[in-house]
Amino acid sequence: MRLFLLFSFSALVLHEAYGFTDEPDRKALLDIKSQVSEENQDVLSSWNNSSPLCNWKGVTCGLKHKRVTRLDLGGCQLRGTISPSIGNLSFLISLNLSDNSIGGTIPYEVGNLFRLNYLNMSFNILGGEIPVNLFNCSRLLDLDLWHNHLEGGVPSEGKIPDDLARLTQLVHLELGVNKFSGGFPLFFYNFSSLEYLSMFGNVFSGSLKPDFGNLLPKLRLLYMGTNSFTGPIPTTLSNISNLQKFGIEYNKMIGSIPSSLGKLKNLQRLLLNNNSLGSCSSGDLDFLKALSNCTQLHTLLVNRNRFGGDLPTSITNLSTNLWKLDLGTNFISGTIPYGIGNLVSLQKLVLRENLLTGPLPSSIGKLSRLVFLNLTSNRMSGEIPSSIGNITGLEKLNFLTIVLKEPSSESCSVQKHIIFVVFKALLPTENKVVAVKVINLQRRGAMKSFLTECESLKDIWHRNLVKLLTACSSTDLQGNDFRALIYELMPNGSLDMWLHPEEVEEIHRPSRPLTLFERLNISPSNVLLDKDLTGHVSEFGIARLLMQLDQESLFNQLSSAGVRGTIGYAAPEYGMGGQPSIYGDVYSFGVLLLEMFTEKRPTNDLFGGNVTLNCYIKLALPERVLDIADNSIFNSGLRACFPLDECLIMVFKVGLRCCEESPKNRLATSEARKELILIIERFFIGRR
Repeated sequence: MRLFLLFSFSALVLHEAYGFTDEPDRKALLDIKSQVSEENQDVLSSWNNSSPLCNWKGVTCGLKHKRVTRLDLGGCQLRGTISPSIGNLSFLISLNLSDNSIGGTIPYEVGNLFRLNYLNMSFNILGGEIPVNLFNCSRLLDLDLWHNHLEGGVPSEGKIPDDLARLTQLVHLELGVNKFSGGFPLFFYNFSSLEYLSMFGNVFSGSLKPDFGNLLPKLRLLYMGTNSFTGPIPTTLSNISNLQKFGIEYNKMIGSIPSSLGKLKNLQRLLLNNNSLGSCSSGDLDFLKALSNCTQLHTLLVNRNRFGGDLPTSITNLSTNLWKLDLGTNFISGTIPYGIGNLVSLQKLVLRENLLTGPLPSSIGKLSRLVFLNLTSNRMSGEIPSSIGNITGLEKLNFLTIVLKEPSSESCSVQKHIIFVVFKALLPTENKVVAVKVINLQRRGAMKSFLTECESLKDIWHRNLVKLLTACSSTDLQGNDFRALIYELMPNGSLDMWLHPEEVEEIHRPSRPLTLFERLNISPSNVLLDKDLTGHVSEFGIARLLMQLDQESLFNQLSSAGVRGTIGYAAPEYGMGGQPSIYGDVYSFGVLLLEMFTEKRPTNDLFGGNVTLNCYIKLALPERVLDIADNSIFNSGLRACFPLDECLIMVFKVGLRCCEESPKNRLATSEARKELILIIERFFIGRR
């Protein structure tokens, strides 16, 4: 009997000692809940002592021991900090806290979770350093810290702890959009099992080891864009046989693109734009011949480099899956090969700002899926081939600046699927240069749009609306209907041209950047600038002052009189069937305001998925406000003692309040105007 009692007591002790009770987990979870902001407590209302632990929201327990093995609170909009008690969830295998607004630091105690194989804290506002004892989680397979404020022990030089080198089983490592700096961490080369590595959007620098590809042979995705990496692209990348996506755009890479990349049979996406690759000489584009072996390649961006020499015919042998090709802003000469029509999947083709000559080949008409074609700032000549009219989806077509004495529908006949074309023209009767917007009547609903715009604008006048001088309703020489609107010419072009001068032909570029004061005084969206740099609303929102839009016109973007629906500028509710409103206008204004002071469009390659211009700015404020500001602002004649950071923080906050997700939370237009006037008075008028 005594022996039986002894064994029973021993079993009870073992039961407690080896964790067959949920009390430690219950206490740890309640501690975690206590660190959540009060406004979010309802999300975790099931976390209480009256309900079984394994029924709590986001909690998964083991089948045998009923201990917490998974905690998934992703996307719960939680605010607050992470309790150190999280380290007491000793049976935890998976921890997901992504897509919240959790601040503070990653607790040191996370390193106690030795069973952990999945850790996701992406899309939060966590700061500080990666805990040095995270290496204790030796079973970790997936570590995702994307989009936080993580930096390390020295804020200006965020260091990643060398102890992370012990995480040798890592398959997925995501460190993008943080503040890490320094060279490529040498211990990363120990992660021989790594398949996904993202260092995008940090301040990493230095060069890559020549044997890079030999050390990380299992990589499938490698994202290193938007850093300060230098040196050549390692030729050993070709040894990463399963590599599908490689991006090292927006860096300072030099040298040539290795032809050995042609060995990457699985390569789908190659982003090398915005570097210093090439030597402005022949042979720079030899890699195109090698890439013809990459039959799965669908995106190739090598724009804004130093590639020279003639455009080789080998470009026509690239993958038939290729849908995005950008060779713009280089020093490429020669002609566009006739075989360009072989790239039947192309949706976007950009060859702007090169030294190309000769005509546009008629084979361009074979690119039936093409939506965007840009050939501006070259030396091309000849006629635009009529076959371009076969491209039924073409929405944006850029060749060069066209100056006509009289507007003609014949000049636009090949652009059958463009919504409208604007010409600079001379009215002989008044000897006045005007802007002529020729409506493309081949687009469905275009005539109705023209009539509605005329009706809406005929009785409207405002000093900040582009003035409509007259309308033209006639027929051309072939008897086709012709409709055009004649506007007062804005000689200083568009605000977009001033914000992004590098994308404009050199002859038309502004002679200087906009000053900080000028930016604060230009406020309407879709702006054209007169001779005094005063903003005038053009297209976006004009006719919306008086007209109601049906959903069809909203989604099809048939008219400049309706919502343009430009990606990144249109309010999110429009994408869900919402009707145009003043709330949508102030959202668009807010986006424009943010663009004006960062020089980044909402469609910049930096953004995508859940990463938006708004998020980018929120994460930077207030400490990194000068890092995200347009560099030209620093050279716009400000006094040495001017509190630029303070001024920019206030401006960005106005823009962000205009861009709130919920329309009811946005500033009214009058409130935004008042806020900007107060900023002007505080930093300019009051300081003179």
